[in-house]
Amino acid sequence: MSEVQKILGENIKKRRKVLNISQEALAGKLEITPKHLSNIESGQKFVSAALLERIKQELGISFSELFFHETDKSEIIKKVQLLIKDETSEFMKNFNDKLGELS
Repeated sequence: MSEVQKILGENIKKRRKVLNISQEALAGKLEITPKHLSNIESGQKFVSAALLERIKQELGISFSELFFHETDKSEIIKKVQLLIKDETSEFMKNFNDKLGELS
């Protein structure tokens, strides 16, 4: 489990609980199984770019709120960029631009 996966999972779970949404309800909205969401929240699985965007929208949360914890932002940005390497160039350009605004 990478540090990025752990932080992402913790932040998704924290936001879901703040919004008082069950894992089952959020999983349904995201069109994934509750087990898949559980694996994401526990840091066992990472997300695709498309799922990341849906999570961001459903939770009304920014990329920085999803990925940052009490860790150096520039280091996390590099790790996230390495993890999400097989996505469309348009998505990655937008994603990198957003992450760049945070550093």
